[in-house]
Amino acid sequence: MINYLKLFSIAAVSLLVLDFAWLLLIAKKMYQEHLGGLLGQTKLIPAALF
Repeated sequence: MINYLKLFSIAAVSLLVLDFAWLLLIAKKMYQEHLGGLLGQTKLIPAALF
């Protein structure tokens, strides 16, 4: 059981890092071009808690 929790935790952290990299570094310009006025100032703390 502990092994599954360890693997789940590793996977969750890895996907979280990839998600932040995608949203903040890779796709930011694309989203800005296509969604422009719909995007507001990003508040990372509330987004992370959600």
